[in-house]
Amino acid sequence: MKKMYVRQASRYDKKIHVGLAGVIMDREFRMMVSDKGKYRIMRLSGAFGSSETGNFRAKLAGFFDDAVTSREENVVIDLSGLTFTGLDFVNEICSRRRQLDGTRLRLSLVTPDRMNHELFEMTGLSSLYPVYDTEDSFVVDRIGVPQ
Repeated sequence: MKKMYVRQASRYDKKIHVGLAGVIMDREFRMMVSDKGKYRIMRLSGAFGSSETGNFRAKLAGFFDDAVTSREENVVIDLSGLTFTGLDFVNEICSRRRQLDGTRLRLSLVTPDRMNHELFEMTGLSSLYPVYDTEDSFVVDRIGVPQ
C-alpha cells in the first residue's frame, strides 16, 4: 500500500489561500448588454454570488423584455468573464423558463469553463438551454454564419 504524507499547513499557506479567495470573491460583478444584429448578448464578469441575485434578476427580466420588443429570436448569456458561478445563477436562469415560454426567444449560454459545463449538466440546465464553449460556436450553430 502506498503511504501518503500530509504536510501541516503553515501560517504562510493559510494567508495565501485566504488572500486568493478574497481576490476572487471581491471582484465586482458586471453585466453588459449589446445588440449584435441577429442576436442580443449579455456578458457577465466578476464573481456571481448570492448578493448579486436581485440585481441580476431585474437586469435579466429587462434583457428578455427588450429582446421580445425588438423581435429578437436569439439571446445569449456569456459567462466567459465570470470568476465564480453557483447555484444562485442556475436557479435564476431556470426560473426564467416561464418568461421565455410563449415567446419566440431562444436562450443559449456561452462558457468555456469546464466546471460550469459540469454544473449545468448536474442541475439539468444544459437540457433546457444549449451551452456553447465560445460565442463563435454559438453563431455558427444558431445563426449559421461565422462572425
